[in-house]
Amino acid sequence: MAKIVGIVLGLLVIADTLRSGHAAGTYGVTKASWQPLCEATTDLRTIPSDVAANLKAGVTKVKNMILDSTRAAIYSQLQKGTKEAARVITISLYMLGAALRAVSYLESTDIINGVDLAAKSAYLKGHIDEFLKVAEKTTRSGEHCLLAAGDTGAATFAGESLNRVNCPTTMVDTTPTKASLKKLSSKGHKGAMTPSNGGSHEHQASGTYRCRLFSKSNANGLAHSGGNVEDGIKWAGGYYSLHSTPDNPLTVADLRETPDTPREASTAWQQVFTAISKAPNSESATYTNNSKAIDSDTEATELLSQVLHNEKGENAEDIKKMRDDIFTTKLASVVDSTFANIHNAKLPAKISGIDKGKSLGEITAPSDLAALLAALLRKIDTEVATLKKKLETTNERPDPVSEATCNTIKGEADCNRAAACRYNTTETYENKKFQFNASKASASGVPAPQPQTGGTETTTEKCKGKGEKDCKSPDCKWDGKECKDFSFLVNMKLALSISAFMSLVAF
Repeated sequence: MAKIVGIVLGLLVIADTLRSGHAAGTYGVTKASWQPLCEATTDLRTIPSDVAANLKAGVTKVKNMILDSTRAAIYSQLQKGTKEAARVITISLYMLGAALRAVSYLESTDIINGVDLAAKSAYLKGHIDEFLKVAEKTTRSGEHCLLAAGDTGAATFAGESLNRVNCPTTMVDTTPTKASLKKLSSKGHKGAMTPSNGGSHEHQASGTYRCRLFSKSNANGLAHSGGNVEDGIKWAGGYYSLHSTPDNPLTVADLRETPDTPREASTAWQQVFTAISKAPNSESATYTNNSKAIDSDTEATELLSQVLHNEKGENAEDIKKMRDDIFTTKLASVVDSTFANIHNAKLPAKISGIDKGKSLGEITAPSDLAALLAALLRKIDTEVATLKKKLETTNERPDPVSEATCNTIKGEADCNRAAACRYNTTETYENKKFQFNASKASASGVPAPQPQTGGTETTTEKCKGKGEKDCKSPDCKWDGKECKDFSFLVNMKLALSISAFMSLVAF
């Protein structure tokens, strides 16, 4: 009996020695090794929706800036000619410029970076999920590729958990939902293990060695039964690499945030880390309404320089004086109150189908705001065109003609050709034969002489015969050849200007 026991014990020792020396490349991987993959795929699943949420939020902020800019432009027309109008139009132009800069950033940077991050995340997640599913199902003689806690037994899936570790190996619908990454960052994986790709091989368990996924051997690995596998086999996006020597242990990528050796930029993992560093962020200054910081914003300073000086790059101190004149030195509080005035302003009449009394803040449809602004600008344009036409007509009218004007004509033919004069054949006094004819003047569109309320000398007579040096305002003006009555034209232009201004205020 003692001999039998000794033989059995000897056989067990020999078997254990053979087992311990078996190809290390076929060991199953420990929980500490595969758990970072589950943590990564959990984060990666949230990235597309997070990208969508940040892009949508950024676009919404840009849209709101454009809407507020339009409201401010409308309010400036309702307050035309006031200090408030100058303040509001400055805010409107500043917000429009900020919105357009944000749109340019979206177009050139955030949309591209967001799509890039979503694509690379989905690519890496696909490789991780495929490996985990295959490895979990791969067994040999009761031994497994993914080991449970304690490095004994198989790690198996139960729903979206692998050995009680959250491990969702599916994709979800992309919805605009913000999420914070728990393990992945722009630097690496916060939960990554320290790879020991030396003699101890903590990522694999020497007690279980039958995982053909982890060796290219034709005895125990992927090339079993006489096949051949070339070098370069990788799993999980390059997390695991098969050794070039058959049955040597796996090499595990160093995903830590501070790796011992810098990772290659071309690896799927590093590309994701780099893409995370460029992820769209709707909370960035690009999408912020900085109207209350106009005093410190270089873009605002340049805008005021162009608008008020018609020049670029004017002296900042000069711009500050103009800015203080518009907003006072308490800019932030003035901007706040101005926005409140804009949103609370009510329409003085029904305009573009929008009822009288509705506040600008209540009007949210972009088409309604656009129609409202267009109506106000069109009304002003029409009135300016009418005023311009009246002024042009006034400038073209001939000077008033009086009896004295007709008396200066010599010769019957010249007198009768004049628009407001006629030759009187019955008049015996030669200088009185050339007389003013009111009916003829009216038919010819020539203004009659203005009645005088003070003194007997008419304005025309005051100006007549004066030299250029003596021809002075307010009644006279030198036209390049002679001194002419200017009072009529001035009064007409003033009246038209006042009329146009009052009509805008009334609107």
